[in-house]
Amino acid sequence: MKQKTDEGASNLDPFKVQLGQEMRVRYLLASLSGLLLSLVLSTSLPPLAFLSLIPFFWALEGMSAKQKAKIGLCFGLAHFSTLCYWVVWVIAHYGQIHYLLAIIPFILLVLYLAIYPALFAYLHHLLIGFKMSGFLLSGAWVFTEYLRGTLLTGFPWSLLGYSLAWQPVFIQVADIGGIYFISFFLFWVNWALYKVIASVIKHERYFKPDLLLATLVFTISICYGLLKVRDDGGATKSIRVGIIQPNIEQKIKWDEKYQNTTLEKILELTKKASTYNPFIIIWPETAIPFFFQENSILKQRMVKELNDLNSELIFGSPAFERVGKRTEYYNRVYLYSSARGLLDYYDKMHLVPFGEYVPLRFMFSFFEKIIGSIGEFVPGKEYKTLNSENANIAALICYESIFPEISNKLKNKGAQLIVNITNDAWFGYSSAAYQHFSMAILRAVENRLPLIRCANTGISGVIDSMGRVVARSDIFEEAILVIDMKLPPINRTIFNIINPFIPFTIFLVPLILATGVVLKKGLIN
Repeated sequence: MKQKTDEGASNLDPFKVQLGQEMRVRYLLASLSGLLLSLVLSTSLPPLAFLSLIPFFWALEGMSAKQKAKIGLCFGLAHFSTLCYWVVWVIAHYGQIHYLLAIIPFILLVLYLAIYPALFAYLHHLLIGFKMSGFLLSGAWVFTEYLRGTLLTGFPWSLLGYSLAWQPVFIQVADIGGIYFISFFLFWVNWALYKVIASVIKHERYFKPDLLLATLVFTISICYGLLKVRDDGGATKSIRVGIIQPNIEQKIKWDEKYQNTTLEKILELTKKASTYNPFIIIWPETAIPFFFQENSILKQRMVKELNDLNSELIFGSPAFERVGKRTEYYNRVYLYSSARGLLDYYDKMHLVPFGEYVPLRFMFSFFEKIIGSIGEFVPGKEYKTLNSENANIAALICYESIFPEISNKLKNKGAQLIVNITNDAWFGYSSAAYQHFSMAILRAVENRLPLIRCANTGISGVIDSMGRVVARSDIFEEAILVIDMKLPPINRTIFNIINPFIPFTIFLVPLILATGVVLKKGLIN
């Protein structure tokens, strides 16, 4: 049976004139697009964010559904292999296996992630050629991003919208529709520019409602952003915070021989920060390499050194609980005061697969070396805020900062401040630390809350409620950041209100639209 190609391909496809129909050229264009997107997500090149998908769109034109799926897969392979290249180093270095063996799980990860662009490319085949195709395709793209961020515990790492994270004006609309809306309008702009470029090459006029609406949405988003960045969020309260970045090497972090040295280093930096009289001092994820809940010699020393500290302290430490004959371990963040002792704690809920627990252990037993001597963690029992004397705090531990729904839940529980503690030493000297920090910026804007990020080896920093990076450290350096932060009043954003309905909107709207398109094309009898 003859495969069906896009309707009107002969009228719309610039390849007919410029590049012919060779699939290898289209694969190269899709790969180029994937590389460009990885580049813009790992650096600050905002103009490229509006152009990176154009070669991919060009490669898809005029192809059958099967061909498009292959092109989408090619895009995904190029994109995710260059975006997440650091995974190989993490597995080889901390799993203590040869790089050639480390490539195998990396290839499996990339192949899995590439399925989502391939799915989009298939949806492209169903939706192209109809009025408002740019709108429909933007919805299809966001739909596949949401699936990636949800299925199999989710991996919403570096979605399209994060390419604008360092441009405050462009991301203010995140308090309405979150990161997915940023991805939506950024995709739409890429599509509109592609259609204009294609029409110029073919010497055709392109002015359709789709282009007009994309321009209108983009203009309104920019105007909204310009108005918002002039606002201080109505802040009525200010607190001083101190951030400690101790820069402890991962390979010695859990070595018992270095426990005293590690604790001594963190305490020395804390003493220096305390001279500025901060209300809260923050240490990184699992900052102390022992169980704080046990009355060990190390804990006694730590508490004694903190007796003169007039600040509250937020720090990470592993924790455990006896359940029958077994012991369950938690990745915990504590809120502590020298005057009042332990105030509160939160156990991490969303754990990192292969980093904090090992699924399919019989296949990936070497990941146990990455987890370390403690063993696998288990999720906490509930999402909860830390009740500080100075503010209600949403504590996000490492990986949790990439999931918009987690900070949203904590904001709706009364959080006034987001604190993200992490240990990005795992990533080495790669772009992963930059990517991770970029995603935290959107959590501040979505919830209109300031965010403090404390990382063992960087990047640590302070982000205000408008997504502006007020202060930041570099990677792999000792650092102390002390800054006065304004706390805005607790007002729910539109994103906070509609967030529970976003998954249904993302799923149902494209489904309804696609069903209508399929029926119209006569692909269903």
